[in-house]
Amino acid sequence: MIYKLVTAGCVALSMTSVASAGESQCPNVSAILSELPASDKTISIQKLGEQLGTTVGAGEALHPLANRIKQELPGVQDALVEDVMIAAYCQYLNSTAQSGSDQSALMTRFETLANDAVFSAPSTETKSGGWLFD
Repeated sequence: MIYKLVTAGCVALSMTSVASAGESQCPNVSAILSELPASDKTISIQKLGEQLGTTVGAGEALHPLANRIKQELPGVQDALVEDVMIAAYCQYLNSTAQSGSDQSALMTRFETLANDAVFSAPSTETKSGGWLFD
């Protein structure tokens, strides 16, 4: 329990520093990749960023991607998985030439989604029918 609280606190601190970063001020990808085991340093941040951007743009859940990253990086802490996702998405936003204020808002939203995808189980709630579908 304490580990989760400490991890959550560290993640919150890192998220605020990334959220305040403007255009082209993404987390240091080299530093993040250097924390991975030697065999896992071949991650394509560009390809991952494009996949994350497409997924978020389509309104799909990030849980499957987060789980896939965890499977491909066995033994890596969840906080590092989140850092990889955030760095990749930030690089993606820079490559799509988002304006500074748009990028900041998109990064803040993505950080929340990535945190949820990495540290929380996906919702099993199903929506069938209801007033919206009548």
